[in-house]
Amino acid sequence: MESRERMQQVVKWLIYNGAAETQKGIATKAGYNATVFSSVMNGTTALSYRFVQRVCALDRRLRPEWVMSGDGEMLRTRRTTSKSRNEAIPYYRELPASAGEQDAPAYDEQADEVYIPGVRAEAFFPVTGCSMMPTISPGDMVGVVAVDRLDHVDPEGIYMVITRQNERMIKHIQPTPEEESDVILLSDNPQYAPFRRPKEDILRVFRVVFVGKMV
Repeated sequence: MESRERMQQVVKWLIYNGAAETQKGIATKAGYNATVFSSVMNGTTALSYRFVQRVCALDRRLRPEWVMSGDGEMLRTRRTTSKSRNEAIPYYRELPASAGEQDAPAYDEQADEVYIPGVRAEAFFPVTGCSMMPTISPGDMVGVVAVDRLDHVDPEGIYMVITRQNERMIKHIQPTPEEESDVILLSDNPQYAPFRRPKEDILRVFRVVFVGKMV
């Protein structure tokens, strides 16, 4: 099986698992024009690693390296703790969420799974950067749950924002009117000024529901 066939398999898998209803929907979510996306999928345009990364980012279980090389499996496996899989939560130790404005790695080869009594989260991420101090410090770990829509955010809440440029930031989100194209991202550290990001550049939003430390 060639890399393009594996890419087609990934898109079919995403549609089957509800990421979008059609290939056009997958293209939109990955930040591509439907015509450009189709030209890559049918072989008119070369398949790039960046393209594969952006599509695989729609589901953290997908492995971009499998698409390119065929090595291993399409989906990541997880190392578990002694707790059951139903209780354990994935911890992406190589995917830091920046309390700053730096790029984050594109993906993690594997996730550990950890269990913290009483914590209900979809995933844990380590934190780098100091823009959210004193609330969140470098070396902390955050637990997050997905938010469906930007207009559902709480200005007092703390969120992990993932952009199409693969930024992964911990911020407050100040909602703006629906007709405005940007949202405003704010830090707790007064040395960091608020800044704007286009709504269309925001790929996913997660609310931070836990802050702790790995020791």
